[in-house]
Amino acid sequence: DGFYVDDFNVSMLLDPTKLNEAQDANQYLGHLYPNPTSVNSILHTQLPVSALPATIEIINNHGIVLDKIKIQHSPEQLIIPGNTLSAGIYYLKLSGNSIAPEYKKLIVN
Repeated sequence: DGFYVDDFNVSMLLDPTKLNEAQDANQYLGHLYPNPTSVNSILHTQLPVSALPATIEIINNHGIVLDKIKIQHSPEQLIIPGNTLSAGIYYLKLSGNSIAPEYKKLIVN
């Protein structure tokens, strides 16, 4: 007799150049600096031991995974190789055991 949907959240980025719009929801991904960048960036992570090992995927705007970085310890500061990426918008996806995926936006200029 139709569909019923409950308990969902819709987020919309109105301006992809505004970095702080959707970053407050992250529980385990911390500050990414510098961003925008043309050099390497540093990403701070704070994960529970149960989530380790975890992975950061660098994804382009077509959804293609360009690189994977393993996280073995927490807290950790990861180097994100912005100097090896073409100019554009990328997404950093955190995935690990027993945690929901989290995302950060990286702008390379």
